[in-house]
Amino acid sequence: MTPTLTGLMPSPIRRSPSLQDYALDLSQDVHYGLRGLFRSPGFTLVAVLALGLGIGVNTAIFSLVNAFFFKPLPVDNQEQLVQIYPRDPNAPSETQLSYPYYLDLQEDNPVFSGLLSYQFVQMGLTQDANQQRVFGQIVTGNYFRVLGVRAALGRTFLPEEDRIPERYPVVVLSHAFWERLGGDRRLVGQNLTLNNTAFTVLGVAPVDFRGTDVGGAPDFWVPMMMYERVLANRSLQSRSNLWLYMLGRLKPGVTLSAARAAMNARALHLAEAFPTTDQDRKLRLVPLGESRLKLLGSAGNLTLVSVLLTVVVGMVLLIACANVANLVLARAASREQEIAVRLALGASRGRLTRQLLAESLLLGSLGGGVGLGLAVLTSRLSSSFTLPVGVALALDTRLDGRMLAFTLVLSLLSGLLFGLAPARQAARTQLVSALKVQMGNTGLSLRKLGLRQFLVIAQVALSLVLLVGASLFLRSLQNAQAINPGFQADRSVTLTLDLRTAGYTRERGQVLYSRLVERIQSLPGVEVASMAQFLPLSFRGSTLAVTVAGVTPVSKPIPVSVNTVSPGYLRTMGIPLLRGRDFTSQDTGTGRRVAMISEAMARRFWPRQDPVGERFTASGRSVTVVGVVADIMFRSLGEVPQPFFYMPLAQQYRPEVNLQVRMVGAPAALLATLRREVQEIDPGLAVFEAKTLSAQLDLALWPARIGAALLGTFGLLALVLATLGIYGLMAYSVNRRTRELGIRIALGARQSDILRLVVGQGMTLVLAGLILGLIGASVLSHLLASFLYGVSAFDPVTLGLTSLILGNVALVACGLPALKAARTNPLVALRYD
Repeated sequence: MTPTLTGLMPSPIRRSPSLQDYALDLSQDVHYGLRGLFRSPGFTLVAVLALGLGIGVNTAIFSLVNAFFFKPLPVDNQEQLVQIYPRDPNAPSETQLSYPYYLDLQEDNPVFSGLLSYQFVQMGLTQDANQQRVFGQIVTGNYFRVLGVRAALGRTFLPEEDRIPERYPVVVLSHAFWERLGGDRRLVGQNLTLNNTAFTVLGVAPVDFRGTDVGGAPDFWVPMMMYERVLANRSLQSRSNLWLYMLGRLKPGVTLSAARAAMNARALHLAEAFPTTDQDRKLRLVPLGESRLKLLGSAGNLTLVSVLLTVVVGMVLLIACANVANLVLARAASREQEIAVRLALGASRGRLTRQLLAESLLLGSLGGGVGLGLAVLTSRLSSSFTLPVGVALALDTRLDGRMLAFTLVLSLLSGLLFGLAPARQAARTQLVSALKVQMGNTGLSLRKLGLRQFLVIAQVALSLVLLVGASLFLRSLQNAQAINPGFQADRSVTLTLDLRTAGYTRERGQVLYSRLVERIQSLPGVEVASMAQFLPLSFRGSTLAVTVAGVTPVSKPIPVSVNTVSPGYLRTMGIPLLRGRDFTSQDTGTGRRVAMISEAMARRFWPRQDPVGERFTASGRSVTVVGVVADIMFRSLGEVPQPFFYMPLAQQYRPEVNLQVRMVGAPAALLATLRREVQEIDPGLAVFEAKTLSAQLDLALWPARIGAALLGTFGLLALVLATLGIYGLMAYSVNRRTRELGIRIALGARQSDILRLVVGQGMTLVLAGLILGLIGASVLSHLLASFLYGVSAFDPVTLGLTSLILGNVALVACGLPALKAARTNPLVALRYD
């Protein structure tokens, strides 16, 4: 027996791959992927643009979500700051407290190292004899100290500057406002004329400090003791005057639950000491991170809107990924022989999968770069966006680490999403069949459901969901425009006067109002003129605590909305007077206090009797009902009528009012005349927000317009991407089946037969997508129901028309490649390789 050398020859040693080997493989994969992308510039451009749009809208929406919920405020230890709200069963919507209540809570407080209060205000800035309205905050003197905010220039308030009324007219400017004023460092120490009073500029706030409320951007801060110059009619010492927001900083080691217990014990003590104003009141403590959204609405509604927008833009990205995945599949099919050759030369399928996946990740990264650029551009546009009420929407959507991380993760996930399945499918190429010259290849058949067909079905389904959402919002906007608000907006104009900016006293203000109305009513073409504190549907309003003998206990008043108006207001606004009388010139401050109430208030408090002549108490004062008027929509369109009443301007003086004028003819031409008449009476009195009442009515439609614009844009984008996806698949299918189609024509198939074959196979996919899309649209519509006016979330007309539109567009996308297929020359097709 011949001896063998088994066991004598050393076996080859297999070394485990090192980190350097992995890095080398990665660099080769990236190099190979870049080279492949540069060799196909058309494919690369289309794929990057599609991904850039999808990633861009997602990053843009995330920048808003980041500003709402995640970006910390530029204050010291934000987690220690809490907002203090009243929790009053008699006024469940109340969020503000009185100044005396603030002082009581601040005294010997065991849980807070500091308490502050503030409110937003408007003042008139006079420069070079011109006056403009600026928005700021009146704050307690410890505002900046409690927040831990230090001035970028100069200093903030000292304690003694907020102790004696009107002793220290000083102001701190926001950085943005300081820049608008010229950005001169020498402005610190100089005077600014606000409300005809010289305020000394103490300092400039840091560039990133915009207060503690997301969306708000105060131009300035003035101390509370200047309230007489800022709020001429505000009674600072009244306990029933609930107008201040309150913030506190917890002492080290004090938990939120302990602070709640201690503050409610103090609230109970104050309720016993002041039963008339503070009875049954408790306190609710909310972390600043949750309460900072109060200017933009409830956190719950904002969260719902954010979730809906995130879902919508996520669908856009999925459609874009499906589009790119189809492109990658088509490109991989054209590279079958290349892949087969590499397999024959010893490349592993795993390595090929990694290389193809690396190419997809590169595409995702390039799309992410384009998307990030689009998002940054969008954030710059949104930072200069102004709300229809004339206030800038201050959202910090600047690029930060969260946005970069989000874009990077989204880019990589997108690359995996559209690249993984095509890469695995391409790596499974059959070596022998792929290396053969495929003379008999009939290409892709639509008779069986493959990955490409599934992607088209998904695109159609997602597109239909978005288009249904957009259509519902458009129909909702149409319905909202047809809602009768209860007043007449045609042939009327309005302008705002703020007598505080001109230093008017109550007595001078009442005289001015009378003179101005008389003068305006004497103008040719003017039918009637009047004054009102608030315009309907202006997102502004006021409430008073109301009690009615025998209906509501004195200790449990009900908050009721109120507007202060002059005689003639009902005629000006076209609001019907149902019973009783309108206000007259005899309803002055020296006579009995009177009111006109709405139908809803009459039903609420006097359901089975005539309320004219009845009495109720508003904020502790007895009021007699002299008239009943029709309900109007005051807060928002589509609202259920709520109790509401009107009080005479002569009895309830307000320094900021709106002048309404009803014309015989076209109203817009009167605006310049009204401005001139006001200036002739008092050249120092500025006019703000001059517009037609129809434009004011459009203000109420702003949320519906924004929703329709956003959903419409995303729906249109989805439709374009889906159409390109359907067209791309059908064009690719026809190209791969050229030889088969040539044989069919050579055997006698007519052009109509080829058209029916190709279009039928494509529309079968579209029909499947429409069915799935209708199911998904039903789910999304249910979430949108609370945002719609007068349209059902499952509106059959909307669902049917949207499906018909998408189906017709898809038919065109299928028809173009089908026409090319029907014109195939069989002689050329039979030689097609």
